[in-house]
Amino acid sequence: MEVQGFCDTSQRAFEACIYLPIKLDFNDYYSELLCSKSRIAPLKTVSLPRLKLSVALLARLINKVREWNSRNIPTYL
Repeated sequence: MEVQGFCDTSQRAFEACIYLPIKLDFNDYYSELLCSKSRIAPLKTVSLPRLKLSVALLARLINKVREWNSRNIPTYL
């Protein structure tokens, strides 16, 4: 199983998404959003590089998917 993660940060919020791409045919793919998480940036002024470090949210989300997958729960898409 291959999972793909995406994350983005701005001065107002940050978010992370995990997609599950499925190869249907030779050049045909289908992508399903597996999970996502978003948070509002702190009210106190924080530098953009500091906010980008907060995207460790994606790493936590990927660990949750790994934990979920290790339980061998069948998936139906």
